[in-house]
Amino acid sequence: MKIILELYFKAFLFFGISFGLGMALMDINTIGFIQQGVFFGAIMSLMLVTMQIRAVKKLGKVNLTEQDFKVIQKEFVSKSNYSIQEIYTLLNQNEKIIKWNLKIENSKIYGRTKISWSSWGERIFICGRYSGLWTSS
Repeated sequence: MKIILELYFKAFLFFGISFGLGMALMDINTIGFIQQGVFFGAIMSLMLVTMQIRAVKKLGKVNLTEQDFKVIQKEFVSKSNYSIQEIYTLLNQNEKIIKWNLKIENSKIYGRTKISWSSWGERIFICGRYSGLWTSS
């Protein structure tokens, strides 16, 4: 619950202060831009954080943690009965994943999702064995 309150608070501060400063730069009365900044920050934090929480829960997460809201997420699977070619074939049979730009090179799958309202074009990397090296750009 603490992480959710932090998200609301951070969004409130970011949107409220940036809007209030923008209003102050336009030389609008002081009381007005403080009130508008608080109102705008509250509305934006409620809308955007609630939408983000719903989107994460829609992925099947029940107990939300800080890791669920990080920009870079890594998932390690210790064992798989599938080869990298079989995984590639299975991914390309999925209706949603088939839209991703996936390619297989040197027993690794590289991919990128398309940019949309729910995605910023995430990069995907799947390798057969964990080599101890992980790079992200």
